[in-house]
Amino acid sequence: MSECIRIHLVKYEINENDTVKPLEIEELFEFIGNTLLSELLCRYAGDEYPICNHHIRFDRCLHYLIRDNRVEWLVPANECTIREYLDCFNEQVIELEMPTGIGSAVDVLLWIFKILDIAQKLDWVREKLKGRNLGNLFKSFQSKNGRYIEQADLKDFVISRSRWKLGDFMDLLKCYDMEIAESLLKYYGFEKVEPDIYVFNNEQMAANQEKFDNYDYQREILIENLLKENHL
Repeated sequence: MSECIRIHLVKYEINENDTVKPLEIEELFEFIGNTLLSELLCRYAGDEYPICNHHIRFDRCLHYLIRDNRVEWLVPANECTIREYLDCFNEQVIELEMPTGIGSAVDVLLWIFKILDIAQKLDWVREKLKGRNLGNLFKSFQSKNGRYIEQADLKDFVISRSRWKLGDFMDLLKCYDMEIAESLLKYYGFEKVEPDIYVFNNEQMAANQEKFDNYDYQREILIENLLKENHL
């Protein structure tokens, strides 16, 4: 049995005056239960042009998808059905964008520890690294084929809810270090309101993001050296 989902696409085109002009397209897309998300993307952008939204990256992978009661990172659009996408993100309209450029990736180990430094301070990071095998932690930030996620992937997942129960967050992420899980929630603006409950505060997230954007270069060098010292 077929279904329809409304598509809203913003496509940026460069006119003869070298001015970028947005072109908006809105229409219904018909699909059945096993129609892949990649088929929808190909309809509007072919196989080559960049197309994305808040959940879909330029390489046509989802930042994350919750399946079988766990989070899966960097799920290719050709391995996800439209129905799975809609069920995960509870969307009535699929917003898409075809931009003019592509951003660069960030070293996952460096940005994760910068986040932990902002949430807990560098001495805590140093103690966490000392004599600790963090291999299982980094598996929490890898896709099935071993690719590391980017910060936008993690952010999209963490702020997908305005309220987290710590145990649920740890189970979905498969991160069983409570201090690190709490630090991630704290960095993304979540405040503890009960022993196991965290509620989102947008102002706190914005303040932490500003600290990340203006991160001290010398502290970044210290973290790089810590990672090297611990063979990470």
